[in-house]
Amino acid sequence: MELLAALGDEPDHGNIEAISDSALERMMIRACKNSIKANKILSSIEITALIDALSECSNPFTCPHGRPVFIKLTRSDIERLFKRA
Repeated sequence: MELLAALGDEPDHGNIEAISDSALERMMIRACKNSIKANKILSSIEITALIDALSECSNPFTCPHGRPVFIKLTRSDIERLFKRA
């Protein structure tokens, strides 16, 4: 509902291409404020729903601000972290 409210003053809120940069910024801010924060414990049902929703995104690799959602650690990366390399 908050995201729809952010579009309330847009002249053509049915057309994603017509949404202004300021409306998109307001939507990103609201999404970030309602996001899952560090140290939040999720149930297995919530984790599954989150991964399912993420897989539906057009770009699941970064948040709207460009921060990575996934990182890749190789075996040598892990060994280095545990001082085994």
